[in-house]
Amino acid sequence: MTDPTPYLGICVAALEAAGVEISGIGALAHPVRSRRFRVGGAWRMALMDHDDTFYDAGLGWHEETGWTVHETSEPGAVRGYLHTDYAIGSGIVPAPAELAAEMLALGRDMSGLSRRDGDWKARRASVPDPALEAALASHAPLREADPALIAAARDALTAAGLDHALTRPLAGPDGLEDGEHGSLLRLGLHASALLERAVDDGEVYHANLEWRSRGGWSLALGVWRDEEMGDFRVVRRPLALGPDAEVARVAAAVAAQTA
Repeated sequence: MTDPTPYLGICVAALEAAGVEISGIGALAHPVRSRRFRVGGAWRMALMDHDDTFYDAGLGWHEETGWTVHETSEPGAVRGYLHTDYAIGSGIVPAPAELAAEMLALGRDMSGLSRRDGDWKARRASVPDPALEAALASHAPLREADPALIAAARDALTAAGLDHALTRPLAGPDGLEDGEHGSLLRLGLHASALLERAVDDGEVYHANLEWRSRGGWSLALGVWRDEEMGDFRVVRRPLALGPDAEVARVAAAVAAQTA
């Protein structure tokens, strides 16, 4: 049985690179392979606008169903929560870039969400599927930046008064050149708010500091113009600092974007 973790990791990185925030990752379930992720950011807001009973949103992968969006809603006059799954993606193991593109498309037009019955299955885990195993095995674990470099960057950002959160590998649309590796460091809400000064036609909903083994350091800003997913875009700002730049210079370059 092939471990799906590398494939799922690349999908998360591709979603992040496209601007779909993944704010939490659930544990892998055994013996059936599945995992749940918490969806945040602009995509979460789009689903909230689509359904006024919205409470929470998740994205799940299951080896019997593929990818689904899981919505938790709170109907007005009904006590308790309602859980609904929507189909997304084609096949059990769609390409990570295709998954990210479909998530963005659904975020712009939620009418494309297709409700899925709770007992629906495309296949059964108990039945061997060599094609599925081969598709999962074709995805190697992502290579990330040296943990010491990321730790030093965190310290430099803190010293510059910029808050920060999670770290993830880079992949997916606009992520990496062939043979390149990298990491992103999610900046916190305070830093993201300050970085709104770096754009003149929208609100910065989230900001990532990105490091690439060839391209060096850059900022990726998730920008809304009119608080609609159709106007959402990721704006990348190179910091003109190579991959070996001192992290103090990197933090100073980020801080300069807030001036």
